[in-house]
Amino acid sequence: MVKKTASIIASLIIMLAIGGFVFVSTFDLNRYKGYIEDLVYQNTGRKLTMNGDAKIGLSLVPTLVINDVTLANPEWAENPYMAKLGKLEVEFSLGALLHKKIDIKKFILIKPEIYLETSKNGQNSWDFAVPNTKKKTAQAQPSQQKQNVESNQGIALAAGLIANDVRLEDGLVNYFNAKSGQKVELILNGIDIDVKGNDEPVDLSFDAVYDGKPIIAEFQISNIGKILADNNVDFEGVINAMKVKAAINGALSDITGNMKYSLTADVYNPAGNFDAPEISLLARVDGDVNQADINIRSLNVATNLITGAVKADWTKAKPVVNATLKSDVFNMKSLSKNSVLSNLQFNIINEAQALTMVPNDKVPYQFLDVVNGAVNLKIGKLILDNGMIFMDIAADAKINNGILNINRFNLTAFGGKVSGNITANAGAKSIKVKVDGQGIKVADLYKAIENDDDLQVLSGGLLDFYADITTQGATYRKLSENLNGPFVALVDKSVIKSSSVDWLTEGVFAELWKILKVESAVNSQVEVECVVANADIKDGKATFKKGLVLSSDKLKLVSSGDINLVDDKINFTVSPTLNKLTSGNITQALASFIKVGGRLQSPAIKLDKTSAVSTVVGTIGTSGLYLGSEVLLGGDDNLCNTALQGSKYVSRFPRQTGVKTTVKDTYQDVSDQAREAAGEIGDAAKSLWKSLKKNLKGDK
Repeated sequence: MVKKTASIIASLIIMLAIGGFVFVSTFDLNRYKGYIEDLVYQNTGRKLTMNGDAKIGLSLVPTLVINDVTLANPEWAENPYMAKLGKLEVEFSLGALLHKKIDIKKFILIKPEIYLETSKNGQNSWDFAVPNTKKKTAQAQPSQQKQNVESNQGIALAAGLIANDVRLEDGLVNYFNAKSGQKVELILNGIDIDVKGNDEPVDLSFDAVYDGKPIIAEFQISNIGKILADNNVDFEGVINAMKVKAAINGALSDITGNMKYSLTADVYNPAGNFDAPEISLLARVDGDVNQADINIRSLNVATNLITGAVKADWTKAKPVVNATLKSDVFNMKSLSKNSVLSNLQFNIINEAQALTMVPNDKVPYQFLDVVNGAVNLKIGKLILDNGMIFMDIAADAKINNGILNINRFNLTAFGGKVSGNITANAGAKSIKVKVDGQGIKVADLYKAIENDDDLQVLSGGLLDFYADITTQGATYRKLSENLNGPFVALVDKSVIKSSSVDWLTEGVFAELWKILKVESAVNSQVEVECVVANADIKDGKATFKKGLVLSSDKLKLVSSGDINLVDDKINFTVSPTLNKLTSGNITQALASFIKVGGRLQSPAIKLDKTSAVSTVVGTIGTSGLYLGSEVLLGGDDNLCNTALQGSKYVSRFPRQTGVKTTVKDTYQDVSDQAREAAGEIGDAAKSLWKSLKKNLKGDK
């Protein structure tokens, strides 16, 4: 009886096995292609096409294979397909199937390709428009208890569906923005997920190429049992992307709900990568899918340490970023010459020194319209590459819908204070700068620029300045050509060593100093009443109306003219003001009637023919120097006040009324002095006149 029973059972098992084999081997999944394609269309509005065979192979490792599947893009897209799949293989555990369980051993995607697009009017190819092909019926909401039961059942089912080995091979992700022309391509060489068991950690690896640069990542995450039980994931790993290395460890919580994350990142970028200096970052990041709080424990940029905090929120139409950053010392000299920050510094300096070098490149206003937010910045000491040092820098900036407002910045430089504000408007393509400086030590400023101590100030030598400049333009060149507003710089009463004037090795005042032959050996010091530069800038043209003045006991010069930033030319007339006429200064005075013109980088200095001829004619026409001396002595006794008219510094030098007694006496006695000096300098004046006539022949 036992043998008979065993024989019947064995026969039944064999018959079931044979029947199962016949069913699986003859089962044709291709008959269900149409149903699957219709189901996808009803839920996505896109056409799914299963071009290849779909079959189940029966062996000790049952395998589902689906070949050549495509999912269509919307009609407006450039690429007809949103997704293509070369092959899908799913291997099941035979033992689990016999126990009515699903245990996926392998899940393999071969040559998956994804093509994402954004149209010119902002449509995204991944936004699905579900057609109204079926009647929707209202369903009662399940109770919370039922939801929990179903949720637990879903988790249990998910545990059975998790594959031990998940692989993606030879994949591609492509993105095209028709509006901006942006193209992005990510080549997926491989993605591997190795699940050894529910109680073992999961290993994940990622190998891709973006913009020709490799991205390799290796991570280990919590075991599946812990993930399913706690709804949390612990992870740690290393990412090497485009030469940047990042070690990351942390945790994800509430992964099936409002997922949150908390992680620590240690990031390193080698010098020269992305045209940037060497950078290392250690930061703590906490957040969820909507926002992140970043605690910058240390951001080291070429040995310059920065700390602070950043809060980012991307739930708005534009991300909102608020940051507080601090650095005790930031040395620009430590940056690589090829770095973006360093090049920016050098370009600014070069453009300030030579306006012809201001490029016609577009100003990147678009970056002002990427995010909204605010930044509070403090730098204890900023060292520029040319040796300039700024101290105690503090700035508050806000950016909102393309408008940047640096509401207030303050710094200490060369013993003085500088403050101001800046506004940049991306929509209007405009910039406004208001800056005020007080008590800047000229000698320190000169030393920083020239790197020596040639300029020796015995007393005074403090520079005050202010500017209120607006400009507009899409390019850097247009910005320079559209400058408008006042600029005033003033050095008050000072005493400097005459030999210090030798520091003017180039430029207009150097030539004047040489022409006027002020001998440093005889005159050991120069008492300066004022040095003034007062310009009214309009449409890129800076005009000085008697606004460029040097007033001292040895030399008084008044300059009028303009600097045109549109055509990059300079045009100045420089005239002397003498309060006493002697035989030794007439030739010098005549020579000092000069014009400065030409290109701003290399101005030409020549005699002002009209003024010089008038003076010499007066000299010779009276057999003396009377008429000429009237020209020389017809100067302004209030040079500093005159130069500062219209500025906030005008009260610095109260205007004197009338003519000083010494000047009156000079006028009364000038004829006698001239006649006495005529014998000594007459020949020199006549010789100069003959030279002028020869040089001016044919000139009007």
